[in-house]
Amino acid sequence: MVACGQHVRYDLSGYSDTAIYYGGDIVTVDDGRPEVEAVLVGDGRIVAVGGKRELMRSRRPDTKLVDLKGMTMLPGFIDSHSHISSVTKFPDFSPAEGVTSVETLVEYGRREFDAWYDRSVAEGTYEPGDWFIGNGYDNTVFPGAEGPTADDLDRISEEVPVCIIHMSNHVAVVNNRALELMGYSPGSPLVREYAALLGRYPDGRLNGLLEEEAYFRLYYDPNVLMDNAVTNAPSEEDVLRHAMRVYASHGITTAQDGAGSNIAASVRTIVEQGDSLIIDINSYGDLGSMSVPSREAVYRDGLRRAGVKLFLDGSPQAKTAWLLEPYYVVPAGKGADYDGFPQMTDDELYAQLAECLRKGYQVIAHTNGSAAIGQFLDQYARAKLVTAAEEGMKPVLIHAQTITEEQLDRAEELGVDVSFFNDHTYYWGDYYLTSILGPELGRRISPLRTALERKGLNITIHQDSPVVPPDMLFSIYNAVNRITRSGQPIGPEYAVTPMEALRMVTVNGARQYGQEDDRGSITPGKIADFVILDRNPLKVPGTEIKDIAVVRTVKRGRVIYPAGGAD
Repeated sequence: MVACGQHVRYDLSGYSDTAIYYGGDIVTVDDGRPEVEAVLVGDGRIVAVGGKRELMRSRRPDTKLVDLKGMTMLPGFIDSHSHISSVTKFPDFSPAEGVTSVETLVEYGRREFDAWYDRSVAEGTYEPGDWFIGNGYDNTVFPGAEGPTADDLDRISEEVPVCIIHMSNHVAVVNNRALELMGYSPGSPLVREYAALLGRYPDGRLNGLLEEEAYFRLYYDPNVLMDNAVTNAPSEEDVLRHAMRVYASHGITTAQDGAGSNIAASVRTIVEQGDSLIIDINSYGDLGSMSVPSREAVYRDGLRRAGVKLFLDGSPQAKTAWLLEPYYVVPAGKGADYDGFPQMTDDELYAQLAECLRKGYQVIAHTNGSAAIGQFLDQYARAKLVTAAEEGMKPVLIHAQTITEEQLDRAEELGVDVSFFNDHTYYWGDYYLTSILGPELGRRISPLRTALERKGLNITIHQDSPVVPPDMLFSIYNAVNRITRSGQPIGPEYAVTPMEALRMVTVNGARQYGQEDDRGSITPGKIADFVILDRNPLKVPGTEIKDIAVVRTVKRGRVIYPAGGAD
């Protein structure tokens, strides 16, 4: 920077590529300078922000001038929890595809199965024993919330094993052929081992519903769902390529792969093929996936091994989340005191937390239910006390739908942050009010407003994709409005302002990853990650935020959406 009289000129001689953005609303999400007229970028970093005339004095003949033409530029959105390597892998059976009943699921499944089978045969990839997989059915929108059964899926195919995964990815339904192949035959040892996790017809026969570990046997089977050849799915690297394009179309420049197992191999293949990741990805796995403390982990070819993911319970929509109180309407076949169940014992959880603390690994913990949240806080406090480990990156409660006010206090006290899956208010808010928790407890799911009152907590929101699309603007809309799918308010007193929600998907997301000095706001020195919108979410009515369009996404100064786009 060179001062000429009262004018400031920035020395751009050391940069190979420079650009100036101007001509629209530029919301920096930087408290020191919330709005500016222009942004100067050099080699993928923000060089300066300020007035248009001021920054124009520093331009070179080859500096790109990017006129926003009245649009709005924000920091690139930061995904605080999802599973990017699983997005778009299997056919979509969600309500968005018209699957709103068992009958429509079967009809849609037949069409998708026929297309899959015919394509696989034509390409010569089909072999006996291959599985047909679908993803994302949501029985909460079905009449009576009744899901499909094995007999229903037999109407798709009796010969080929069929599995349709619930949108929560905590349960699935398979046909009778699949039950047979998995060893779930009447009287088998596996049926006895997983008896509490296997659905049944009134006459006692297995109905194809697999909950939690009974389903995860299939999900993590290297010879079934993890084998793209067996499911005739696209290659893992092509799934990742497509998913990154989807994320970029929603303005996301930094993403997460929570509990992804093959993403490192996919990244290697993409790089070996001469390509690169278009967005940065933070990957969380088991303890064996980490080699250095999280604070020392860096991006290599766009991928960062960020920490350890732990699962403490299941899904509220599937009624496998572990609650402090029984479900408002208990599932068929469960006792009146049924409140879900844990995924590990206290001692198992303590041992893993203690090891992570000693080694400096950040932990993100899947905790939907209030009992699971309490278990994590108890065992984390125990591990901190016993290990007396040096403070590392804060652990994060992921989802936290049913966190209590007392648990929010305790999280703040222990230095545990919270990432809410707030889109539950829209997608399953009605089901919370009528079946999961009831009207009193249901209205306070994802209590963003009271969480923000704890100044020591860093609060983010996420979509848990592929559970729901990675649509950040829709998440901001939900945080501001809290309206269910049927249009009724759900705990409006827990809503936040547009700016508060925007911070949750930008600077707070960066802070969750320990990268607030590098991204999350439009601040000199940070990466030039931007999203350009057709309207300003801080100026339109809150109910219109979901209708705002992403026009352009910029990663390190390069346009990544639309594909092939130019500045």
